[in-house]
Amino acid sequence: MHLNKVSLIGLLVDDPVRELRPRKRLRVRFHLAVDRVWTDAKARQHHQSADYFTVEAYGKLAEILAEYIRRGSKVHIQGRLRTGGFAGARVLADQVIMLGRAEQRLRPGHWEGA
Repeated sequence: MHLNKVSLIGLLVDDPVRELRPRKRLRVRFHLAVDRVWTDAKARQHHQSADYFTVEAYGKLAEILAEYIRRGSKVHIQGRLRTGGFAGARVLADQVIMLGRAEQRLRPGHWEGA
């Protein structure tokens, strides 16, 4: 059995970029920053860093994301890792859950890709 599953919670670094693909299929691409926090055992200091991921969504999910999320939005992305080509590794989103305070969102949401 093989498994390719990614689950990330982070903040959008930029606004989603819409692109119409062949056969009029909409793609949305954005970058997600995911914080890492750890403690140096010897120095007893806290450190913080971020990892950055390119995320893509297609179809109805892409339409919804393009309309409702913006730079700074906190989201939970579930999907799979895709590699190859010049684009490098990226996350192909299957589900997106908008997080954060309700007043930061236009409407609450949990959407699955089509």
